[in-house]
Amino acid sequence: MVTMIGKLFSNPKWMALGALGIILIALLGWTGWRILSLRTDPQPTPRPVVFTYCGADLEEICVLSFGRDGNGDTVINLFVPEKEFPAFYLKVIRLNGESLFECHVNDALPESVYCIGDAVNLEERLEISVISEEGDTLLATGRFTVTGILIASASALDQPSTVSTSTPKPRTTPTKTGTPASKTPDPETTLTPSYPNYPSYP
Repeated sequence: MVTMIGKLFSNPKWMALGALGIILIALLGWTGWRILSLRTDPQPTPRPVVFTYCGADLEEICVLSFGRDGNGDTVINLFVPEKEFPAFYLKVIRLNGESLFECHVNDALPESVYCIGDAVNLEERLEISVISEEGDTLLATGRFTVTGILIASASALDQPSTVSTSTPKPRTTPTKTGTPASKTPDPETTLTPSYPNYPSYP
């Protein structure tokens, strides 16, 4: 057996085929290892977007306004390009700590997202991070100074405020209670003047 193998490899033709087979096996092995390593390696995380207040052109994620609802909580209104971001929440970092804001998509306007959380103050500086609900991936970040707060009353949340256009009624002077002066006297109760009875003399 050994002698037969020795004769095969002593032939230059068989030696070339054997070397080619070894190279092919090594190449296939390296390719398989590379494919497995690519599947197991974590994909690079995309860099977070830097966002600011919204301008005239609404193209990227931006802050439309800061508001306050009837409960005193802060409402952060965002413009978010449709289908560009997954479901997310906000982490708001302040001087006195940080808080989380729960975000909801406006059903009537899919590109409008409002996030509700702890109250913030006018002129307060905030660092806002947009974080995906699945995987807690940082999607966007920005720094803001609260320059204005839209305050909504409880009644304004239920229905739009209206302005009365009715003409005010003239004020009337109250009259004293009793019998009006223009009422006709009752004949049975009409009083006639009485005169004194003087004594008669014969």
